[in-house]
Amino acid sequence: MVKERGTASVSRSTYAFLNEHQGFAGLVDDGIVTLVRSKNAGAAIRAGAYVGSAHLEGFGTISIVPKIPGAFEALLEWAVPDDVRESVTPSVVGAGAPILDQFLTRFLDAMARYLTDGRRRQYDFRDRVGAVPHGRLDVRRTVKLESRGRAGVLAYRERHLSPANDLNRFLALALFAAEEYCASVGSPRQLARTRTYASLFEDVDWRGFVTAPLQRTLDLFQNADALTTTDFAHNAVQYGRALLLHLGAWPTDGSTGVTVPHSFFLNLETLFEDAVRNVLASVSPVAKGATLKRTMFTDLPGIYVADPDVVADVDECRIVLDMKYRDLKGGTPDNGAFYQLHSHAKTLGAAAMALVYPLEAAGDDAWTVRALGHTRDKIKSFVVQVDVSRIADGMIGAWYELRNQLRDEDRVRPTRIPHSRGARVDWRVEPNPPTFLPTWPFRDSKDPTGTLTRSTLFDY
Repeated sequence: MVKERGTASVSRSTYAFLNEHQGFAGLVDDGIVTLVRSKNAGAAIRAGAYVGSAHLEGFGTISIVPKIPGAFEALLEWAVPDDVRESVTPSVVGAGAPILDQFLTRFLDAMARYLTDGRRRQYDFRDRVGAVPHGRLDVRRTVKLESRGRAGVLAYRERHLSPANDLNRFLALALFAAEEYCASVGSPRQLARTRTYASLFEDVDWRGFVTAPLQRTLDLFQNADALTTTDFAHNAVQYGRALLLHLGAWPTDGSTGVTVPHSFFLNLETLFEDAVRNVLASVSPVAKGATLKRTMFTDLPGIYVADPDVVADVDECRIVLDMKYRDLKGGTPDNGAFYQLHSHAKTLGAAAMALVYPLEAAGDDAWTVRALGHTRDKIKSFVVQVDVSRIADGMIGAWYELRNQLRDEDRVRPTRIPHSRGARVDWRVEPNPPTFLPTWPFRDSKDPTGTLTRSTLFDY
């Protein structure tokens, strides 16, 4: 067992075994774990920003657990859709787990993009009979047909583009599993969407895999993933695999009847970004940078688009935020993180920018906000750290602290109201919360006056 973004010592023999293990090499290739060795610390396994476990043949199970207790549950709670977040007692395992709802939504989104680009097709051959051949003539079959009294027809092999490949079969099988899941939990909107997509895969011969052994399904997954050529197809296969194999967040001992796959990991970097954005969206209008479609170079439209994780407004200034789920060594972000965020801020005409990191240990403070000063082009910079196990308290508190520092006044303070996991956080702003009609200091052809109201932020 090793903590995410941490290390665990192993013996020399274990190091040598894992160094030659093909399954462990796959985890290394995916950036989930690495093997490290030094004179002082010896051999060790270092984990990335993932949570989960993998069963390695001949070795056992490698588990990566959250660094801070309760962090994974808090991130998962705020990274899933609203209707799941409002459940009274969300659980990370089982048929009604919020993780499956999240996978289902992302799977269907990826499927929509995959179908928009067109299903993967490949050339295949089929045997046909007709008066006029449309392919390579099969003399032997033609002679047999004539001997059976079917004179005047020819047998030939036709070459055609067919969608019947392992990628489409696997996606059809995943849609079948998604349909069963939607029907069991009572999600009519997702059920209708799933059945719409499933109707497009009736021509790929997938039903024979419904009752197939697990190993055959795993082989189908490997073949499907090898055929993906776009990120959308790859994402659809990965999320579909989780739904198809009915994954929970943690392995079971088999007593529940749930079949556990050989490996399962969640990327906490993605969950951290989604959770922070959803928390901020509950108290203030926010947008993802790419939705504004602002490019760094006017002569290269659609290229080098400014894409910070969050764009928001504080009175008369725009602020951009980037989430970094990594250790803040020395209390100061690395150069590359600030260079990237500064380019986003400059392109979007922001007056302030902030990097958001997780606190390394749970403590009394749910958040810290540190001002680094102004850049040479007058962009005010901050470093924010939040207790991931209290992501809602921490991020909302940090947000109001940023607002106060940007205004240079202290009249807006959040009032904490205890909340249980699964319920929204209720924050009161006292006294007299300000109105938000921001004016952002940049002009272009769409905005000659240099003023954008909040209502135009997300359409710009």
